[in-house]
Amino acid sequence: MPSTESAAAKSFARTLGLSSALLSLDRAYHDPPRPEEQIAVEALRGAAAVLMVAAFENFLRDCTLEHLGRLQPPGKVKLSHFPEPIVLQSVFASMNSAIRGAPSRSQRARLPDVRLAAHRIATETIDPLAFADTGSNPNSAQVRAMFKPFGEIDVYLSIKSRFDKEWKIATPSTFIPDKLDEIVRRRHVVAHTANALNITRSELRDSVRFLKLLARLLDSELRRRVKSSLRVAIKTALSSS
Repeated sequence: MPSTESAAAKSFARTLGLSSALLSLDRAYHDPPRPEEQIAVEALRGAAAVLMVAAFENFLRDCTLEHLGRLQPPGKVKLSHFPEPIVLQSVFASMNSAIRGAPSRSQRARLPDVRLAAHRIATETIDPLAFADTGSNPNSAQVRAMFKPFGEIDVYLSIKSRFDKEWKIATPSTFIPDKLDEIVRRRHVVAHTANALNITRSELRDSVRFLKLLARLLDSELRRRVKSSLRVAIKTALSSS
């Protein structure tokens, strides 16, 4: 049976291997490290903490673009046939992003993007990029917001039973978002203070395992929700024709 994993999920598994490779190098040192090993260990663990979050953020963006690309069916299905949350996200996020643009870009430089966004709205075409903005902060709230247009049920509640089964332990109701926020906060500390003194080997090992499982479940959940949204749109298009 062919794999149902997206290309984004497969790429993430490979990229996450960079953090795993750093942790393999870390195992050559004592734990806790001796004074003469401190700088090397701190560098390895800090880099692993930053890389795993960067890989996860890239996965969220690529996974969304990949699955949303399937919402461009041929025929008479238009943006207005999709559930309203998808319509609102596509229209307003697309236009707001085009108008706002990068701070360094002039209005003249942003004009082609505004015209493209207007063209998508006029032709009732979904803009996948409107759903893929991570805000450079892939924390639990951002992930929840990215999934919300595709169903009101909290994404963490949707995947929790599958998560617990594969995590092999029943977890508290907020474990998944809390764990993700812990991992992202650790990245922030390292990136903004260059301080990795308090990061343990076991924390990073658990974080790699957690992100690997979370990404796989989010990939599956987004695929399911996108398919459901497309079925609704097709049914609406057929009933209105």
